Amino acid sequence: MYKYLALLLVLTACRQEPHPVNAVTETATPPPIDSTAIKQAAFIADSIFSVGLQQLKTVDKVEIPPLNLQIGEIKAGKRWHFNRYPGNIRAEIPDSGYVFLSADIRVNSTEDDPRLPPILLYKVGKQNLEIVDVMTWMFYGWKNEQAYLGNTKDEGNLLGPGRTVRFSPGLAIREEMMKNQVLVLVVHKSFCMKRTERKFDNPPLFYDANTCRAKGRLSLHELAQNYEVLKIFNRQGI
Repeated sequence: MYKYLALLLVLTACRQEPHPVNAVTETATPPPIDSTAIKQAAFIADSIFSVGLQQLKTVDKVEIPPLNLQIGEIKAGKRWHFNRYPGNIRAEIPDSGYVFLSADIRVNSTEDDPRLPPILLYKVGKQNLEIVDVMTWMFYGWKNEQAYLGNTKDEGNLLGPGRTVRFSPGLAIREEMMKNQVLVLVVHKSFCMKRTERKFDNPPLFYDANTCRAKGRLSLHELAQNYEVLKIFNRQGI
């Protein structure tokens, strides 16, 4: 909608009355493009986009039947904790120049073994949002070491009616971007994260993101239609 409005403004500003043309001896010359009008239209389009960003609201509950997501703390830091079990708290450390962006999310489902929605991080670009990365869904923890190793089943990590599963999704991001860019963390209202098992991994169960296809660029209209905003970082930069 925003791009169409900007284009309409350009066309309106550049329109001129047609010149009389002799069909035999003259050829119509296209009217010159008014660069000032183009700049004005671009400024208006940028302003509309900026206002749209400022009006974005974040949510702490997301309903995507059959799932309900309860969004807890979302933070950036030098540690990403997941796959805990009694006596062991696993902490992933990022590479130099990077930080982890992680979340605490509880998920309920009215169906057994549903797929999970992708959580995506976008940065603010020129009149749209540009993809940065997709979060990896990791389990918050396991009931004991044997469940973590895959030797016993952990019913607490099986999505289904009457159960709440806690997750710690996360991703690595350049520290400079985390400090200086306006970033928007969203969840897409779709189901592409498939529960998968690799027998010899610890833990053997995980949600595979390879079946997801994230949009490289996202308009505010698409955002409103198909996504929920979980958090906006550096909002003062809008």
